[in-house]
Amino acid sequence: MHFTHQNISRLNSKKYSEIMSSVRKIVRAVNLESKRIEKNFGISIPQLLTLKYLNESPEYRSTMRNLREVLSLNAPVGQRILWAFMEGAVAIALLVGGGLKTMQAASISTGILFLIVLFIMCWSLVKSLGRGHKKRLKKFKQKHPNAWVESDA
Repeated sequence: MHFTHQNISRLNSKKYSEIMSSVRKIVRAVNLESKRIEKNFGISIPQLLTLKYLNESPEYRSTMRNLREVLSLNAPVGQRILWAFMEGAVAIALLVGGGLKTMQAASISTGILFLIVLFIMCWSLVKSLGRGHKKRLKKFKQKHPNAWVESDA
């Protein structure tokens, strides 16, 4: 067979489609195995590998960097840049805003607002439960007028 540019590109195209087909089969098999493991054990494969690594580590300790290296967990470049930018923005905000004290004050003030919302939710729950209790008690008294009931609420 005489190798021309056209023959080589045809061979490359054929090999490329064979390689892509094989890769798809591998990805599908890994996906099915991952689903089986998650169904049987309740954890994903990366979680299982992490637990295995931590079990083999001295004192069951490791750093995120070691885990990333052992498990080959590399985030896409764009995601790493975004997180680096966000960490830098938080650091700048802390420096400009007055440091950790300001951040603590902001967290507490946000928490107080959430606390108010929780109190309102608890109050409405108690009110609705009490209303339901009064209705049930009234129906019970109507059905059983001679029954002794401790509460007249």
